[in-house]
Amino acid sequence: MAGLAYSSPAELPVLLKETGHELVEDLGESFFSRVFVCDDRDESAGSRGGRVIAFRGLAWAGTKKSDPIRLGQALTKVWPVELVAKGEASSSSSTSSSSSSSSSSSSSSPPTSPPPPPPPLLHAHAGVAELAAECTRLVRRLVRETPPMTPITLTGHSLGGALALATAVLLSAEGEVGCRSEEGEAVSSSCRRPVRVVTFGAPPSFAPASGDGDLNAALARLLGPGQSRRGGNDGGQNSSTSPPVSSVTSFFAEGDPVPRWLLSSDPTFTAAASFPPLAAALAARSWLLGPSAPLTTGRFLFEPAGECYLLSWSPREGHNVVPLPHGGAAASAALARAAPDSAAAVASAAARAVGEEASAGGSNVRRAIGFLLDHAHASYADDLKAAAKQARRREEEEAEGREEASSQV
Repeated sequence: MAGLAYSSPAELPVLLKETGHELVEDLGESFFSRVFVCDDRDESAGSRGGRVIAFRGLAWAGTKKSDPIRLGQALTKVWPVELVAKGEASSSSSTSSSSSSSSSSSSSSPPTSPPPPPPPLLHAHAGVAELAAECTRLVRRLVRETPPMTPITLTGHSLGGALALATAVLLSAEGEVGCRSEEGEAVSSSCRRPVRVVTFGAPPSFAPASGDGDLNAALARLLGPGQSRRGGNDGGQNSSTSPPVSSVTSFFAEGDPVPRWLLSSDPTFTAAASFPPLAAALAARSWLLGPSAPLTTGRFLFEPAGECYLLSWSPREGHNVVPLPHGGAAASAALARAAPDSAAAVASAAARAVGEEASAGGSNVRRAIGFLLDHAHASYADDLKAAAKQARRREEEEAEGREEASSQV
Protein backbone atom coordinates (compact mmCIF):
# COMPACT_ATOMS: atom_id res chain seq x y z
CA MET A 1 0.00 0.00 0.00
CA ALA A 2 2.82 2.41 0.82
CA GLY A 3 4.41 1.70 -2.55
CA LEU A 4 1.12 2.09 -4.43
CA ALA A 5 0.93 5.68 -3.20
CA TYR A 6 3.53 6.40 -5.90
CA SER A 7 1.40 4.92 -8.71
CA SER A 8 -0.64 6.99 -11.17
CA PRO A 9 -4.35 7.69 -10.54
CA ALA A 10 -5.29 5.59 -13.57
CA GLU A 11 -3.43 2.44 -12.49
CA LEU A 12 -4.14 2.67 -8.75
CA PRO A 13 -7.61 0.97 -8.78
CA VAL A 14 -6.30 -1.89 -10.91
CA LEU A 15 -3.26 -2.47 -8.70
CA LEU A 16 -5.39 -2.35 -5.57
CA LYS A 17 -7.79 -4.92 -7.00
CA GLU A 18 -4.88 -7.27 -7.62
CA THR A 19 -4.06 -7.14 -3.90
CA GLY A 20 -7.64 -7.76 -2.77
CA HIS A 21 -8.40 -4.12 -1.97
CA GLU A 22 -10.95 -1.65 -3.31
CA LEU A 23 -10.29 2.06 -3.70
CA VAL A 24 -12.56 4.15 -1.50
CA GLU A 25 -11.23 7.54 -2.55
CA ASP A 26 -8.09 8.96 -4.08
CA LEU A 27 -7.63 12.20 -2.19
CA GLY A 28 -5.09 13.38 -4.73
CA GLU A 29 -1.72 14.99 -4.32
CA SER A 30 -0.50 18.11 -2.58
CA PHE A 31 2.85 19.86 -2.75
CA PHE A 32 4.23 17.44 -0.15
CA SER A 33 2.39 14.11 -0.50
CA ARG A 34 -0.40 12.06 -2.07
CA VAL A 35 -3.06 10.19 -0.06
CA PHE A 36 -5.52 7.44 -0.91
CA VAL A 37 -7.94 5.34 1.13
CA CYS A 38 -8.90 1.73 0.36
CA ASP A 39 -10.74 -1.17 1.98
CA ASP A 40 -9.58 -4.75 2.33
CA ARG A 41 -11.97 -6.96 0.30
CA ASP A 42 -9.89 -10.11 0.50
CA GLU A 43 -12.01 -12.84 2.07
CA SER A 44 -9.20 -15.38 2.19
CA ALA A 45 -8.26 -17.08 5.44
CA GLY A 46 -6.45 -14.86 7.88
CA SER A 47 -7.63 -11.57 6.37
CA ARG A 48 -8.71 -9.08 9.04
CA GLY A 49 -10.39 -6.64 6.68
CA GLY A 50 -10.35 -2.99 7.61
CA ARG A 51 -9.47 0.31 6.02
CA VAL A 52 -6.04 1.43 4.83
CA ILE A 53 -4.83 5.04 4.46
CA ALA A 54 -1.60 5.37 2.49
CA PHE A 55 0.69 8.40 2.26
CA ARG A 56 3.28 8.98 -0.47
CA GLY A 57 6.81 10.05 0.32
CA LEU A 58 8.83 12.86 -1.23
CA ALA A 59 8.35 13.79 -4.87
CA TRP A 60 10.44 16.87 -5.59
CA ALA A 61 9.46 17.01 -9.25
CA GLY A 62 7.41 15.22 -11.89
CA THR A 63 4.02 15.84 -10.28
CA LYS A 64 1.55 18.58 -11.08
CA LYS A 65 1.54 20.06 -7.59
CA SER A 66 5.14 19.53 -6.51
CA ASP A 67 6.65 22.63 -4.93
CA PRO A 68 10.28 22.06 -3.86
CA ILE A 69 10.56 25.50 -2.26
CA ARG A 70 7.55 25.09 0.05
CA LEU A 71 8.50 21.49 0.79
CA GLY A 72 12.06 22.48 1.61
CA GLN A 73 10.84 25.23 3.94
CA ALA A 74 8.65 22.74 5.80
CA LEU A 75 11.42 20.18 6.17
CA THR A 76 13.85 22.73 7.61
CA LYS A 77 11.52 23.33 10.58
CA VAL A 78 13.24 20.64 12.59
CA TRP A 79 12.85 21.81 16.20
CA PRO A 80 10.41 19.64 18.23
CA VAL A 81 6.96 21.08 18.95
CA GLU A 82 3.98 19.71 20.84
CA LEU A 83 1.87 17.55 18.55
CA VAL A 84 -1.75 18.51 19.28
CA ALA A 85 -5.03 18.33 17.40
CA LYS A 86 -6.33 21.67 16.18
CA GLY A 87 -9.48 22.88 14.47
CA GLU A 88 -12.46 20.72 15.31
CA ALA A 89 -10.86 19.30 18.43
CA SER A 90 -10.48 22.74 20.00
CA SER A 91 -13.96 23.81 18.92
CA SER A 92 -15.53 20.69 20.41
CA SER A 93 -13.68 21.25 23.67
CA SER A 94 -14.86 24.87 23.77
CA THR A 95 -18.42 23.70 23.06
CA SER A 96 -18.32 21.20 25.90
CA SER A 97 -16.82 23.87 28.14
CA SER A 98 -19.61 26.32 27.33
CA SER A 99 -22.30 23.68 27.81
CA SER A 100 -20.88 22.71 31.18
CA SER A 101 -20.75 26.35 32.25
CA SER A 102 -24.37 26.92 31.15
CA SER A 103 -25.57 23.87 33.06
CA SER A 104 -23.53 25.06 36.02
CA SER A 105 -25.19 28.47 35.99
CA SER A 106 -28.66 26.97 35.60
CA SER A 107 -28.15 24.89 38.74
CA SER A 108 -27.07 28.03 40.66
CA SER A 109 -23.79 26.41 41.59
CA PRO A 110 -20.67 28.57 41.70
CA PRO A 111 -18.76 28.66 38.41
CA THR A 112 -15.79 26.39 38.20
CA SER A 113 -12.76 26.82 36.02
CA PRO A 114 -12.13 24.09 33.45
CA PRO A 115 -9.49 21.52 34.43
CA PRO A 116 -6.01 22.20 33.10
CA PRO A 117 -5.10 20.32 29.93
CA PRO A 118 -3.05 17.16 30.44
CA PRO A 119 0.68 17.51 29.86
CA PRO A 120 1.80 16.71 26.32
CA LEU A 121 3.09 13.20 25.71
CA LEU A 122 4.68 13.67 22.32
CA HIS A 123 6.81 16.17 20.46
CA ALA A 124 7.17 16.15 16.69
CA HIS A 125 9.24 17.71 13.94
CA ALA A 126 7.59 21.13 13.50
CA GLY A 127 7.34 20.85 9.72
CA VAL A 128 5.91 17.32 9.87
CA ALA A 129 3.36 18.47 12.45
CA GLU A 130 2.19 21.25 10.10
CA LEU A 131 1.88 18.91 7.13
CA ALA A 132 0.13 16.25 9.20
CA ALA A 133 -2.52 18.76 10.26
CA GLU A 134 -3.42 19.15 6.58
CA CYS A 135 -3.43 15.36 6.11
CA THR A 136 -5.76 15.01 9.10
CA ARG A 137 -8.17 17.48 7.53
CA LEU A 138 -8.15 15.44 4.31
CA VAL A 139 -8.82 12.02 5.84
CA ARG A 140 -11.06 12.99 8.80
CA ARG A 141 -14.34 12.51 6.87
CA LEU A 142 -13.39 9.06 5.59
CA VAL A 143 -12.26 8.01 9.07
CA ARG A 144 -15.58 9.10 10.57
CA GLU A 145 -17.45 7.15 7.89
CA THR A 146 -15.56 4.00 8.91
CA PRO A 147 -17.83 1.78 11.06
CA PRO A 148 -16.88 1.57 14.74
CA MET A 149 -14.37 -1.12 15.72
CA THR A 150 -13.17 -1.41 12.11
CA PRO A 151 -9.36 -1.62 12.08
CA ILE A 152 -7.61 1.29 10.37
CA THR A 153 -4.02 1.05 9.15
CA LEU A 154 -2.04 4.16 8.23
CA THR A 155 1.10 3.51 6.23
CA GLY A 156 3.71 5.34 4.23
CA HIS A 157 7.26 5.38 2.94
CA SER A 158 9.83 8.08 3.75
CA LEU A 159 8.05 11.35 4.59
CA GLY A 160 4.79 9.45 4.05
CA GLY A 161 5.62 7.25 7.03
CA ALA A 162 6.19 10.25 9.31
CA LEU A 163 2.92 11.78 8.10
CA ALA A 164 1.08 8.50 8.72
CA LEU A 165 2.20 8.38 12.35
CA ALA A 166 1.55 12.07 13.03
CA THR A 167 -1.90 11.86 11.42
CA ALA A 168 -2.75 8.80 13.53
CA VAL A 169 -1.79 10.70 16.69
CA LEU A 170 -3.91 13.72 15.70
CA LEU A 171 -6.91 11.51 14.87
CA SER A 172 -6.47 9.78 18.22
CA ALA A 173 -6.43 13.13 20.01
CA GLU A 174 -9.77 13.90 18.34
CA GLY A 175 -11.17 10.59 19.56
CA GLU A 176 -11.62 9.13 16.08
CA VAL A 177 -9.18 6.21 16.39
CA GLY A 178 -7.29 4.36 19.06
CA CYS A 179 -7.96 2.04 21.98
CA ARG A 180 -6.91 3.82 25.13
CA SER A 181 -7.69 2.78 28.68
CA GLU A 182 -7.35 4.38 32.08
CA GLU A 183 -6.20 2.62 35.23
CA GLY A 184 -8.33 -0.47 35.79
CA GLU A 185 -10.45 0.09 32.67
CA ALA A 186 -10.82 -2.50 29.90
CA VAL A 187 -9.28 -1.38 26.64
CA SER A 188 -12.32 -2.34 24.57
CA SER A 189 -14.59 -0.02 26.56
CA SER A 190 -12.84 3.07 25.22
CA CYS A 191 -12.05 1.85 21.71
CA ARG A 192 -13.46 3.65 18.68
CA ARG A 193 -11.48 2.13 15.82
CA PRO A 194 -8.31 0.10 16.42
CA VAL A 195 -5.41 1.80 14.68
CA ARG A 196 -2.06 0.54 13.44
CA VAL A 197 0.80 2.44 11.77
CA VAL A 198 3.42 0.80 9.53
CA THR A 199 6.30 2.90 8.16
CA PHE A 200 9.17 2.19 5.76
CA GLY A 201 12.33 4.30 5.78
CA ALA A 202 10.59 7.13 7.67
CA PRO A 203 12.85 9.92 8.93
CA PRO A 204 12.84 10.21 12.74
CA SER A 205 10.31 12.92 13.57
CA PHE A 206 9.02 12.16 17.09
CA ALA A 207 10.23 12.20 20.68
CA PRO A 208 8.75 12.01 24.20
CA ALA A 209 7.72 15.39 25.52
CA SER A 210 9.56 14.96 28.82
CA GLY A 211 13.30 14.63 28.96
CA ASP A 212 13.16 11.27 30.72
CA GLY A 213 10.08 10.01 28.85
CA ASP A 214 9.57 6.87 26.80
CA LEU A 215 8.47 7.44 23.20
CA ASN A 216 6.92 4.00 22.78
CA ALA A 217 5.04 4.28 26.07
CA ALA A 218 3.64 7.62 24.92
CA LEU A 219 2.57 6.11 21.60
CA ALA A 220 0.95 3.18 23.40
CA ARG A 221 -1.08 5.61 25.51
CA LEU A 222 -2.09 7.71 22.50
CA LEU A 223 -2.85 4.98 19.95
CA GLY A 224 -3.49 1.98 22.14
CA PRO A 225 -1.26 -0.96 22.98
CA GLY A 226 -0.10 -3.11 20.09
CA GLN A 227 0.57 -6.82 19.92
CA SER A 228 4.22 -7.75 19.49
CA ARG A 229 4.92 -9.42 16.16
CA ARG A 230 8.32 -10.77 17.18
CA GLY A 231 7.09 -14.28 17.83
CA GLY A 232 8.80 -14.54 21.18
CA ASN A 233 12.02 -12.95 19.92
CA ASP A 234 12.09 -9.87 22.08
CA GLY A 235 15.55 -8.73 21.21
CA GLY A 236 16.89 -10.37 24.35
CA GLN A 237 14.40 -8.70 26.65
CA ASN A 238 11.93 -10.33 28.98
CA SER A 239 8.35 -9.58 28.00
CA SER A 240 7.42 -8.89 31.63
CA THR A 241 10.01 -6.14 31.95
CA SER A 242 10.07 -4.70 28.42
CA PRO A 243 8.41 -1.31 27.76
CA PRO A 244 4.83 -1.12 26.44
CA VAL A 245 4.47 -2.10 22.78
CA SER A 246 2.76 0.55 20.68
CA SER A 247 0.74 -0.20 17.58
CA VAL A 248 3.54 1.25 15.42
CA THR A 249 5.93 -0.83 13.32
CA SER A 250 8.94 0.77 11.59
CA PHE A 251 11.19 -0.84 8.97
CA PHE A 252 14.66 0.53 8.17
CA ALA A 253 16.92 -0.66 5.37
CA GLU A 254 20.50 -1.28 6.47
CA GLY A 255 22.02 1.20 4.03
CA ASP A 256 19.27 3.82 4.11
CA PRO A 257 20.67 7.12 5.43
CA VAL A 258 17.26 8.80 5.89
CA PRO A 259 16.24 6.97 9.11
CA ARG A 260 19.50 8.19 10.72
CA TRP A 261 18.84 11.88 10.11
CA LEU A 262 18.27 13.86 13.31
CA LEU A 263 19.23 10.87 15.48
CA SER A 264 22.18 10.77 17.85
CA SER A 265 23.70 8.45 15.22
CA ASP A 266 23.57 11.26 12.65
CA PRO A 267 27.19 11.68 11.44
CA THR A 268 26.96 15.47 11.59
CA PHE A 269 25.83 15.43 15.20
CA THR A 270 28.43 12.80 16.13
CA ALA A 271 31.22 14.92 14.65
CA ALA A 272 29.98 18.10 16.32
CA ALA A 273 29.53 16.38 19.68
CA SER A 274 33.23 15.49 19.74
CA PHE A 275 34.12 19.21 19.95
CA PRO A 276 34.96 19.75 23.68
CA PRO A 277 32.94 22.97 24.30
CA LEU A 278 29.86 21.45 22.64
CA ALA A 279 30.36 18.17 24.47
CA ALA A 280 30.34 20.05 27.77
CA ALA A 281 27.16 21.89 26.79
CA LEU A 282 25.47 18.63 25.81
CA ALA A 283 26.49 17.04 29.10
CA ALA A 284 25.04 20.02 30.99
CA ARG A 285 21.73 19.71 29.13
CA SER A 286 21.67 15.98 29.88
CA TRP A 287 22.13 16.70 33.59
CA LEU A 288 19.41 19.36 33.63
CA LEU A 289 16.81 17.90 31.26
CA GLY A 290 17.48 14.17 31.18
CA PRO A 291 19.34 12.10 28.58
CA SER A 292 16.42 11.85 26.13
CA ALA A 293 15.83 15.60 25.85
CA PRO A 294 16.73 17.28 22.53
CA LEU A 295 20.40 18.14 21.97
CA THR A 296 21.85 16.07 24.79
CA THR A 297 24.46 13.35 24.88
CA GLY A 298 21.76 10.69 24.53
CA ARG A 299 19.71 12.17 21.70
CA PHE A 300 20.05 14.64 18.87
CA LEU A 301 16.43 15.62 18.17
CA PHE A 302 14.21 12.57 17.62
CA GLU A 303 14.01 8.80 18.12
CA PRO A 304 12.89 5.76 16.11
CA ALA A 305 9.22 5.02 16.77
CA GLY A 306 7.47 1.79 17.69
CA GLU A 307 8.73 -1.72 17.11
CA CYS A 308 11.74 -1.25 14.83
CA TYR A 309 13.19 -3.75 12.36
CA LEU A 310 16.38 -3.55 10.31
CA LEU A 311 16.40 -5.05 6.82
CA SER A 312 19.92 -6.45 6.59
CA TRP A 313 21.93 -8.42 4.05
CA SER A 314 25.19 -10.36 4.22
CA PRO A 315 26.88 -12.82 1.82
CA ARG A 316 26.64 -15.60 4.41
CA GLU A 317 23.11 -15.10 5.76
CA GLY A 318 21.40 -13.37 2.86
CA HIS A 319 18.36 -11.19 3.58
CA ASN A 320 17.09 -10.90 7.14
CA VAL A 321 14.60 -8.83 9.13
CA VAL A 322 16.36 -8.13 12.43
CA PRO A 323 14.41 -6.73 15.42
CA LEU A 324 16.09 -3.72 17.00
CA PRO A 325 16.04 -3.23 20.78
CA HIS A 326 12.98 -1.64 22.35
CA GLY A 327 13.24 2.03 23.24
CA GLY A 328 14.22 5.03 21.16
CA ALA A 329 17.75 5.44 22.53
CA ALA A 330 18.55 1.73 22.19
CA ALA A 331 17.13 1.60 18.67
CA SER A 332 19.16 4.69 17.73
CA ALA A 333 22.33 3.01 18.98
CA ALA A 334 21.53 -0.11 16.97
CA LEU A 335 21.05 1.96 13.82
CA ALA A 336 24.37 3.66 14.51
CA ARG A 337 26.12 0.30 14.80
CA ALA A 338 24.65 -0.78 11.46
CA ALA A 339 25.76 2.38 9.68
CA PRO A 340 29.58 1.98 9.60
CA ASP A 341 29.47 -1.33 7.70
CA SER A 342 27.30 0.17 4.99
CA ALA A 343 29.41 3.33 4.83
CA ALA A 344 32.58 1.26 4.56
CA ALA A 345 31.07 -0.75 1.72
CA VAL A 346 30.25 2.46 -0.15
CA ALA A 347 33.74 3.92 0.40
CA SER A 348 35.40 0.69 -0.72
CA ALA A 349 33.22 0.40 -3.79
CA ALA A 350 33.77 4.04 -4.70
CA ALA A 351 37.54 3.53 -4.59
CA ARG A 352 37.28 0.50 -6.83
CA ALA A 353 34.95 2.30 -9.20
CA VAL A 354 37.63 4.88 -10.01
CA GLY A 355 40.23 2.39 -11.11
CA GLU A 356 41.04 -0.20 -8.47
CA GLU A 357 40.33 -3.83 -9.15
CA ALA A 358 36.76 -4.88 -8.28
CA SER A 359 36.51 -7.96 -6.13
CA ALA A 360 34.18 -10.96 -6.47
CA GLY A 361 32.65 -9.83 -9.73
CA GLY A 362 31.81 -6.33 -8.54
CA SER A 363 29.81 -7.31 -5.45
CA ASN A 364 31.03 -4.21 -3.56
CA VAL A 365 29.96 -2.00 -6.45
CA ARG A 366 26.51 -3.54 -6.31
CA ARG A 367 26.41 -2.94 -2.56
CA ALA A 368 27.39 0.70 -3.10
CA ILE A 369 24.61 1.17 -5.64
CA GLY A 370 22.27 -0.56 -3.23
CA PHE A 371 23.25 1.86 -0.48
CA LEU A 372 22.49 4.84 -2.68
CA LEU A 373 19.13 3.36 -3.71
CA ASP A 374 18.21 1.78 -0.36
CA HIS A 375 15.77 4.54 0.40
CA ALA A 376 13.59 3.76 -2.63
CA HIS A 377 10.25 2.20 -1.70
CA ALA A 378 10.88 -0.56 -4.25
CA SER A 379 14.05 -1.52 -2.34
CA TYR A 380 12.02 -2.04 0.82
CA ALA A 381 9.51 -4.19 -1.04
CA ASP A 382 12.26 -6.27 -2.66
CA ASP A 383 14.16 -6.75 0.62
CA LEU A 384 11.03 -7.83 2.50
CA LYS A 385 10.01 -10.26 -0.25
CA ALA A 386 13.51 -11.74 -0.35
CA ALA A 387 13.61 -12.09 3.44
CA ALA A 388 10.17 -13.75 3.46
CA LYS A 389 11.18 -16.16 0.71
CA GLN A 390 14.38 -17.03 2.56
CA ALA A 391 12.47 -17.53 5.84
CA ARG A 392 9.97 -19.86 4.14
CA ARG A 393 12.81 -21.85 2.61
CA ARG A 394 14.49 -22.11 6.02
CA GLU A 395 11.23 -23.31 7.60
CA GLU A 396 10.79 -25.94 4.88
CA GLU A 397 14.34 -27.20 5.40
CA GLU A 398 13.78 -27.40 9.16
CA ALA A 399 10.49 -29.27 8.62
CA GLU A 400 12.21 -31.72 6.27
CA GLY A 401 14.96 -32.24 8.85
CA ARG A 402 12.41 -32.99 11.56
CA GLU A 403 10.59 -35.46 9.29
CA GLU A 404 13.85 -37.19 8.42
CA ALA A 405 14.84 -37.43 12.10
CA SER A 406 11.40 -38.77 12.97
CA SER A 407 11.58 -41.42 10.25
CA GLN A 408 14.99 -42.52 11.50
CA VAL A 409 13.62 -42.87 15.01
